[in-house]
Amino acid sequence: MDAAVRSSCSDRTAVVALPGGIGTLDEMFEILTLIQLQRIGSELPVPFLVMNYDSYYQKLLDFLGDCENWGTVSKGEVASLWKICENNSEALAYLADFYGLPSSGEERHEVSLHVQIE
Repeated sequence: MDAAVRSSCSDRTAVVALPGGIGTLDEMFEILTLIQLQRIGSELPVPFLVMNYDSYYQKLLDFLGDCENWGTVSKGEVASLWKICENNSEALAYLADFYGLPSSGEERHEVSLHVQIE
């Protein structure tokens, strides 16, 4: 979780969840909880993207919708904590918008990408 900290406005970091198993789900819900409790990104927000390739997480998303209907999760609460992306283009566009970077049609600047996998 230390990697999901922004110390200054020039820091551009994000948490990206790819399709995975039990360990991935555990990490995803831990991150949701930490964002909700303002332990990650409390001063500077850190985007959390879930890559829903080929609808991999659709049943999970449906379950969370059921939780809203049952009243065990507040309406819109989970959706406000992460961004569900269906493909890489959608994720990159969201991050460009989030950080105010030029999109594909605008002037491009070199952006370095550092990936930390734990």
